[in-house]
Amino acid sequence: MKRNLRLDAKSAVLALGPTDADADGDWMDDAWEIEHFADTARDGTGDFDGDGIDDFTEFQLDTDPTLADTDKDGLPDRWEFVMGLLPAADDAGSDADNDGMTNLEEYRSVVYRFEEAQVSAMAISANLLFTVDGQSGRLDVIDIADAAAPALLGS
Repeated sequence: MKRNLRLDAKSAVLALGPTDADADGDWMDDAWEIEHFADTARDGTGDFDGDGIDDFTEFQLDTDPTLADTDKDGLPDRWEFVMGLLPAADDAGSDADNDGMTNLEEYRSVVYRFEEAQVSAMAISANLLFTVDGQSGRLDVIDIADAAAPALLGS
């Protein structure tokens, strides 16, 4: 007897081998793979759109593995996923951490300041952004009151 444990209507097929919905046994529904890749040749470990989220996780999140920003809200799927937001929902205008800045303003301030940096951790409190450089371990404090022109206050 084949059994599928489903987390919800669009979640991964969690089985120990091939099922009717997942004939190749890669834990991704074949219909989803065909819809997005036109075949079932992918095994879930790749990153078709190069956004930093593997295909299997994209399947679990119900995001489009061919787009780096599934909901086209200006926030890349990977950033939303890491920040605990929903990559398939337009949440750019909301303020998930209640700090007075929208999610999109926070994303833009980080990208503006750190396009080339290797940020390993960050936190925001009011208008201050705290980041840790992943290579040097340096802590930077940035004033992000003006999201278009964040100012480094100190390291």
